[in-house]
Amino acid sequence: MSHCRFALGFTRHRKVLSLSDAAFRLWVSAMDHSRDQGTNGELHAIDLDAIPRCPPAGPKRQKLIDELVRERLWDQVGAAWQIHDYLDWQDSREHIRTKREQARERMRRVRANKDENFAGTAGEVRDASSSSSSSSSDPPVSVGGAGGRDWPARLVERGRKLGDFPLPRHDPLQESIPISRWFPSKQHLDWARETGLSDERVDAAIVAARNKLKGAYTIEFWDDKVRRFLESEGQGPKLGPRRAGGTGQPNTGAVDPKEFMG
Repeated sequence: MSHCRFALGFTRHRKVLSLSDAAFRLWVSAMDHSRDQGTNGELHAIDLDAIPRCPPAGPKRQKLIDELVRERLWDQVGAAWQIHDYLDWQDSREHIRTKREQARERMRRVRANKDENFAGTAGEVRDASSSSSSSSSDPPVSVGGAGGRDWPARLVERGRKLGDFPLPRHDPLQESIPISRWFPSKQHLDWARETGLSDERVDAAIVAARNKLKGAYTIEFWDDKVRRFLESEGQGPKLGPRRAGGTGQPNTGAVDPKEFMG
């Protein structure tokens, strides 16, 4: 984030203490303007016109300029002014441009690699889960999300002992995303295999989750909700009287989305 730098205690410096309120405001505002516009501390009349609350060209403005020059906070340079020691405290225009170009280059590399990172991670997750299951001879259906292809590089899986529930992944960006962009973690798939779910039932549970859960939440939130769909799929159909309405109709095991959004 762009910002101006001021030394701690600068308001107690002799030069600053002697300024009038209006001159102090102009000095600070001019510093902000120069940093924002990349003038390297150089100010022309047109710059002063753009500074909020700066008096229009005339005696009042000139009085403030003279005050700043007298205290050596500004230096007169021909018809313009230079903020004294500006580049000792603030980044130069060239430095800012270099940093921005470096940031753009980093983003270009991330975008160039995101498809490869996603494909590699998704393949490892599916291959590992499929190799541990002998319940089906059919290849599993892909249920990976279509969006967020740079996620695998930033998501952190938390440790889990054999048999424990899968823990939500840590996502430092904490983005809110729809369930359609969520994809299963290796922990979810391993845990489902440990509980005896076939690939078809795992995919059916995730498809059911995507059909029934709405809204946008974090990856951690979806990890927990889909785990509950997998858990329900593992329990299979249940028979028993329903409380609602006292109809005594059998419970087919269908997932109520309201239950999972709490």
